[in-house]
Amino acid sequence: MANIDGFIGVTDGVSGTGAVVLWSLSGTTDPGILNANWKAAGLDMGLLPRTKGPETALRRAMAEQKNATTLIRTVKGGFSLVHESREGDDGLRHRQGFIVKIDVLGRLTFKNIDGDEYDFRSFQRKVEADFERYLGVLETDDIGAWLVKLAEITCDGVRLRESGGIYFIPEHKIGLWATISSALEASGGSRVFRMPAMSCEDTVRTVLHAFEVETTARLSRLESELAEDGAEMSSRVLSSREMDTRALEEKMTRYEKLLNVQLSSIRAAMEETSGRIVQLRMRAEAAEAAKAAEAAKAA
Repeated sequence: MANIDGFIGVTDGVSGTGAVVLWSLSGTTDPGILNANWKAAGLDMGLLPRTKGPETALRRAMAEQKNATTLIRTVKGGFSLVHESREGDDGLRHRQGFIVKIDVLGRLTFKNIDGDEYDFRSFQRKVEADFERYLGVLETDDIGAWLVKLAEITCDGVRLRESGGIYFIPEHKIGLWATISSALEASGGSRVFRMPAMSCEDTVRTVLHAFEVETTARLSRLESELAEDGAEMSSRVLSSREMDTRALEEKMTRYEKLLNVQLSSIRAAMEETSGRIVQLRMRAEAAEAAKAAEAAKAA
């Protein structure tokens, strides 16, 4: 056994509350390989990460061109490469060299503003190659953001550090998480680590604190949104917020059962927020119905 950050690590054969998980990401992941491994594992294909579009691929390709004297600046519809040089003792001179944009078909277009023609052709070939490469892969940032969603939403987990990186997955979702981890590890250089956590006072205290911090923060953001924009929200948007709150409440019920605790103060705050959303939704529905009736009369 090992005690790490308030958790008692145990072997997989010992009954526990859940598991502490973290990951190490490196290299790129081929979506085709990930899709094949995902399907072979019998996982929901709707959970797979979306491949990035041309805008993201171009942004990443242009970042490859940046160096100490070459800057990348955004322009409408694309990016500009700008050369920086010293002028005198304290001055800097900037010269716009090339512009790259994406047309309506998702193809790259290049424009030489004030650059050497040889440099321009070399730059064009390099950007095109990097652009095509980034279109066909998932970067570590993509996989990391995707794993966070899988941990927190699909697998009912909570982050144990506010900055992320370490998560708790409850026992009833460990099997799913293990299958997800295996499919990902078979698809590239990513590694996912899992340490089962025994049910004890330290485990309960740590997970409970993490859940309270996460839930309170989400409710606070929602309350701020309702205070600022609630009166202007459509019934469709408010219905979506109502569903989000209901899902959070259901997650809280599962954690109360898992940890054998009652989160009375958070539940009261959640019920208050839910009630406010329902009131706003009903007002929005009434206003939308009245507006539709007026439009029908005018027609």
